[in-house]
Amino acid sequence: MYTEQANQAFLNVLNAMKEISYLNDEVSRTANEQNTVSESIAKDINEISSSSSRNNAHARDTKLAADKLGRLANEMDELLGEFKV
Repeated sequence: MYTEQANQAFLNVLNAMKEISYLNDEVSRTANEQNTVSESIAKDINEISSSSSRNNAHARDTKLAADKLGRLANEMDELLGEFKV
């Protein structure tokens, strides 16, 4: 009788250990998936940051070109004003 109880207790412990092992594997797998997603998000954020920096540089270049074009237009108006009768 005690042997059967001991065997049953041992089986219960063994089953509990199997369940704990399974849950540990699930937690590990989920953590790895989250890590992969986090790395992907970090990469995307870095790409967005780089793209924003490039857009900022292009916007600055466009402003400089527009300012220069405005100055040239003013110079052209002044030069054309000399030819008016």
